[in-house]
Amino acid sequence: MADWFLILATTISFLLLLVASLYFLVYYQHPDDRNEAWLPKLTVLLGLVLSGATVLLLPLDVANNEGYAGECIYTVFIKCIILNTLVYVMF
Repeated sequence: MADWFLILATTISFLLLLVASLYFLVYYQHPDDRNEAWLPKLTVLLGLVLSGATVLLLPLDVANNEGYAGECIYTVFIKCIILNTLVYVMF
């Protein structure tokens, strides 16, 4: 059975990461670019969230790997790195 605290902490940290990335994007955008260029903004937001999620996967891996040497979090980590690389290559 999955640990409910780990699921709750992961969900809350992801939502906080999404809000912080959105705030970072809105705060540092150019004033002339307020309602234009949505695709680059979404790409930057996705890149920021994936970068933060990659960093936050390490504590999740340590907390989730208590009883066995499972490979599940490793595949999630690799997929996150591949997605992050694809987002940065797009632009």
